[in-house]
Amino acid sequence: MVNKKFFKIIVSSLLISSLVALSGCSNSAAPQEEAKKSSSAKKDTAEDSKDNPYKDLKIGVVNIGASTDTAGYTYAHIAGIKGMQSSLNIKDDQIMYKDHIPDGPGDQETIKKAIQECIDGGCKIIFTTSFGFKDATKELAEKYPDIYFSHCSGDLSNGKNFNRYFGKIYQPFYLAGIAAGLKTTSNKVGFVSSWGSAVSEAAYCLNAFAMGVASVNPTAKVYSYAINSWGDEALEKEAATWLVTHGIDVVGQDTDTAQPSLIAQANGKFSIGYNSDMSKDAPGSTLMSVIWNWSSYYTHAVKSIVDGSWDCPNYFGGFKEGTIGYTPLSNLNHADADAKVQEAVKKFTEGSWDVFTGVIETNDGKTVGAANVTMDDDTVQFNTNWLYKNVVVIK
Repeated sequence: MVNKKFFKIIVSSLLISSLVALSGCSNSAAPQEEAKKSSSAKKDTAEDSKDNPYKDLKIGVVNIGASTDTAGYTYAHIAGIKGMQSSLNIKDDQIMYKDHIPDGPGDQETIKKAIQECIDGGCKIIFTTSFGFKDATKELAEKYPDIYFSHCSGDLSNGKNFNRYFGKIYQPFYLAGIAAGLKTTSNKVGFVSSWGSAVSEAAYCLNAFAMGVASVNPTAKVYSYAINSWGDEALEKEAATWLVTHGIDVVGQDTDTAQPSLIAQANGKFSIGYNSDMSKDAPGSTLMSVIWNWSSYYTHAVKSIVDGSWDCPNYFGGFKEGTIGYTPLSNLNHADADAKVQEAVKKFTEGSWDVFTGVIETNDGKTVGAANVTMDDDTVQFNTNWLYKNVVVIK
């Protein structure tokens, strides 16, 4: 009996102990599980932040055109911004656009207001995308040293929080000149110029185009009609109309809209597009288009600023960086055009030659440059105030 009683006591004790133990496990499992969940949630949040360091970033973009444009200058910039967004996982609501901002000397208060609205909206990086925005950008960069400002195509910067960016767009303009020079049968090539020789950017685009023409057709002339504006549909239409009604059979441009290509098409002539692929607008006239790929710069700039490696460099990218380019040549081109263009592209990408190399004759009988010397970037960008020898100025 004693042994049976003892056995019952032992069994009872073991059962009670087991129940207590199970109860203890049950009571402690919940907080442990909650702790795990909490820790996991914190880890996920941290990983989300690590995976997307841009999630709280706001970026301002000030445009001379509209962010809804379907072709031309501002369209090319917006395509670049969208490419940057895609690369860095930045959402549309993190971008603040200020559209239709004029960039003339008398528009500085309007420009400053647009930039200030980006600042007030929480933007930490602001891209001002037109030449005439430079002074207002410089002023506000000095006032807001903790915000990064990047200005397209100007000549100002401060090495701290304000830089300038552009590209060697003259290289594809040279290629476009090759296509135009081979295509013309009248030996009269037209060019709707923004500012002629009054602004360096306009002059070197025109010169590179004219030099490309001369490289394959030394007898051809390039007739320049300046509209004294970066882009104005009415003025571009007027200039292109004058050119095609005065014997010109190929029309180039460095202006913002598709009007020169549309006028060429309407008159049975040929054209060179700019900024975006203008064969979409004028498939019956476009030989090729000189284009920008701004996403390479915008991605690099935003990524560098956020990861802390940004040292505010000025930027002048070319084929190597992927900043500039051209569309495939259309079937309207001369049979030799593609091969000639590829020869020049090879020199650009290898770095064995550039457009503004050696002694260059101008249209006023003078010369610029030096034998076997390539002009430096700053000279090309800011001191091109001459026109190549085959350029005839109409206006």
